[in-house]
Amino acid sequence: NYGVVVENSSTLNANKIVSSGNNYGYYINNQSNANLMYSLATGNITDGYLVRDNSYVEGNNSISVCNGQYGYYVNNESYIQTPSSLCCFNGSYGYFVTQNSHIQAQGNASAGSWENAAGSAVGQHPRFGRTDLSGAHAYRNGGVGYRISWNSKANLVNSFSGWNDSEGFRISNNSSSYAPWTTAYHNGIGTAHNGV
Repeated sequence: NYGVVVENSSTLNANKIVSSGNNYGYYINNQSNANLMYSLATGNITDGYLVRDNSYVEGNNSISVCNGQYGYYVNNESYIQTPSSLCCFNGSYGYFVTQNSHIQAQGNASAGSWENAAGSAVGQHPRFGRTDLSGAHAYRNGGVGYRISWNSKANLVNSFSGWNDSEGFRISNNSSSYAPWTTAYHNGIGTAHNGV
């Protein structure tokens, strides 16, 4: 049913692990903490990472790909840290943060600089804009790239959202996001949604 379970005020330090082919990849619940840097959740029936009920996950450089529902689902006063993470080809939202929860995906604290093929500085990339891609990345998910709702907060500096079926970013219901140098590119193609 679950690939990795950490619950009831427990702690796990397990960098560089893989959870695949389960109902949930990682289930962190009820005031628990997990260090899952460089981890992978793939091919799980529902969510790659489910963090709930006042729990915390450090998921720097983690990957959530090809899960049936959400890549990262953080709810009920929980917190996840995901700079340099990748979330793609999930059935619904890439990153879903709700019910007084928080995502810290900030990469570098300044804008990126790009060079053209000749090696000259161009300042802004035609696809990635001013982001240096050091934050979180949401690509080709079946819903919104980043869904932040119900009194939740997101720090998405230098993050990217592209080619998701719906919006790149949706922030609603008294939620907030700090997102300079963040880019939404080609989201909602063929639907009524796009961008932010």
